[in-house]
Amino acid sequence: MGRASVCDGKSSIESRELLVPCVFPQTYQFVLLNAPPLPNAPSYQLSQMNEPDSAADRESAAGGQQFTANDAEPVVKYQPLTPAQKLDIFYRSTYDPFTFLSVAFDAGIAHAEGDFRGYGGGMPGYGKRFGAILADNEASIFFSRFLFPWMFKQDPRYFRMEKGPIPKRAVYAISRVVVTRTDDGGSSFNTSTVLGRLVGTTLANCYYPAERRGTWPTLRRTGDSLTSEATMALAREFWPDIRNSLLGRRLPRRVSGLADKMVTGK
Repeated sequence: MGRASVCDGKSSIESRELLVPCVFPQTYQFVLLNAPPLPNAPSYQLSQMNEPDSAADRESAAGGQQFTANDAEPVVKYQPLTPAQKLDIFYRSTYDPFTFLSVAFDAGIAHAEGDFRGYGGGMPGYGKRFGAILADNEASIFFSRFLFPWMFKQDPRYFRMEKGPIPKRAVYAISRVVVTRTDDGGSSFNTSTVLGRLVGTTLANCYYPAERRGTWPTLRRTGDSLTSEATMALAREFWPDIRNSLLGRRLPRRVSGLADKMVTGK
């Protein structure tokens, strides 16, 4: 098995002093205020490997678990995320500018196509679409990246395979929708993602227009959401190769950084 690294990034919590919005319960405030920084992105790699190309790759290689070619014995102990670090993944998404830009774009497309007809037209209609899509996004991240990973002791990050035939890596990436790493370093059914997406789309029945509510619309949205999750897994698996091998120095550093953030969420 090739090297795998995580693409959910390291924490923005650089110290123990953090102002937490009052929207979180007091329990979560205490957890965040006392949260240690997220560990460097874990990396699963062959015992014989080349020097990482970029600073991000070197940081990833320095911080994670390393396995021999047959994955028999770890060289560096795997470090799962703590509950506070899992909560931080959700917390950071609530103020990430890319979250709002993405939601604004999706709401604009839905508005232009007349989707969510029950919300009407004009700026009020656009505002309702924006709010609904934002709520969908935040609910999905809350359940699939924090609450259920904490409850089921699963790691919400994506581990890249990095090396191997392209078809094998593609199958691996897509399979991460239903297979995930547990906090003890094993593998299990990805209850966090599947159940998190289902719960998030079910809650949407509380604020969606009447024509978008019901069992079948909910199941259809869940399927679409899991398909999007598979697409993002493919992007996380192959984007570093595209950036380093195909684009190389031709891609400006600022553009490369923006693309990294859009793909990996860092």
